[in-house]
Amino acid sequence: MKILAGRSAGKTEYSRAFYKKGEVPEALLDRIELILEEEGKRGTDKGREEIELVFITDLSLEGRYSGELIVVTERRILNLSSVERPYMTELAVELESIEDMVLRQLTGNNILKISRGEGSLEFLRCTPALQLDLNDFLSKLDELLQERFNRESVLGTLKHAGRGQQNIKYCPKCGKTISHWRNYCPECLDKRRLLLRLLSYVRPYLFVFILAFILLGVVTFLSLLPPLLNRNLVDDVIAPAIGAESQAYIAGAGTISRILVSLAPPGSIKLLLIIVLTMLVVNLLTSVLSTARTYLVSWLGQKIIVDLREEVYSHLQGLSLSFYNKESTGQIMSRVTSDVDRLQHFLSEDIQRLAQDIFTVIFIVAILFNLSWKLAVLVILPAPLLVFLTLYFRNKLRRIYRTLWKKYASINTILADTIPG
Repeated sequence: MKILAGRSAGKTEYSRAFYKKGEVPEALLDRIELILEEEGKRGTDKGREEIELVFITDLSLEGRYSGELIVVTERRILNLSSVERPYMTELAVELESIEDMVLRQLTGNNILKISRGEGSLEFLRCTPALQLDLNDFLSKLDELLQERFNRESVLGTLKHAGRGQQNIKYCPKCGKTISHWRNYCPECLDKRRLLLRLLSYVRPYLFVFILAFILLGVVTFLSLLPPLLNRNLVDDVIAPAIGAESQAYIAGAGTISRILVSLAPPGSIKLLLIIVLTMLVVNLLTSVLSTARTYLVSWLGQKIIVDLREEVYSHLQGLSLSFYNKESTGQIMSRVTSDVDRLQHFLSEDIQRLAQDIFTVIFIVAILFNLSWKLAVLVILPAPLLVFLTLYFRNKLRRIYRTLWKKYASINTILADTIPG
């Protein structure tokens, strides 16, 4: 058989279990070619066929931990392990002859049975870890059958034997499989609508939320004043006292410097006292307003978490007993505790922390332009590069943090299952 599939440049290892046409790594294609050369030696070569889909299992049909290659061409579906092991009966089914597919979900493994006119046969076996990849593979196989042979969907008769006869759910927009514990597709989820829905929990406490934001802006501005006052202390008090010229009269000296010099002559004790008292007032105001904002944010966070947990508990009370039979206690408790805590932390703290960073950037840029627009331009020039690097590393860190959060969720689920209380 000649391989006519598109090759993916630069890939040398298998990063997932399911590949569509044009996505198959070159190393995997080379392996398939070597195996199919053996098929030709056995006299079962069907000529030139184009590879459409590839699925890599993690279990052999005998149940051993050994991956098998499932290849779908334009005419057949093959389990290439039967080619590698001559003692096995060849597992190759003409696509046109497929009448039904049954996915049996057993304890620790899944078995796909394909029915045809001559009867049914077990075609592949894999662990539940590849469930979503297997569902995607079967979905694309079904699309191929419909396009090539103008027939009805076999997914309409695709059944899960076991686990309460669960049906595979597919996203109506992108066609990807949806986990049985979800009612939505994470790929097609409208992030803006989700954010607006989260912000609706802040609406009953909007006055406190806005007040905390105002205090955040004031505290951020006050926290930037001490370096400026230190500058004035050196340039307008210490330098003139030792005979140097005051910087307050130089172009671009800054608004604060000109205001202070207008109150007292440079180098005088009076100006020194004004600057020191101003620094004490700024630090005192910063401490008082920061304490007030912290209290408001804590109060807001507690109110939000109470509302969230009341809503979750009310929803749990209305669920059927079959839901509790299918879901573990640890998973439910993890949703009620850990997930709610993360939402509360995001709504009460993370949003304001983001706003604080934005306020800081705005105030610093304004101060720089007030001092010297040329200096401000020089400082801002590297900003596009910094933004690019931030976005680049953010995408990498997002995957790491997502994996970390999933691990934490799994740990919380196990602990809630094993240490009830």
